[in-house]
Amino acid sequence: DYYTLGEFSHIDLSSMDVVLMRNDPPFDTAYITATYILEKLTPKVRLINDPFHVRNNPEKWLVQSFQDITPATLISRDVK
Repeated sequence: DYYTLGEFSHIDLSSMDVVLMRNDPPFDTAYITATYILEKLTPKVRLINDPFHVRNNPEKWLVQSFQDITPATLISRDVK
């Protein structure tokens, strides 16, 4: 074990110097809501990964910004 969890506590994020948002999927309403809440912290708190860009540039879509260095990609809900 390389860490130990401490006691649970509520922390006002606006009292933090820096916040890093790291959520695992799913990309759901709670995830989107968290990005809107975190946006309210700026400019008082430094956000390592800007919630606007986290929300509006999902990883599967972001690769389309680098078409010159990525293989041909199809983004679809249907494999066919």
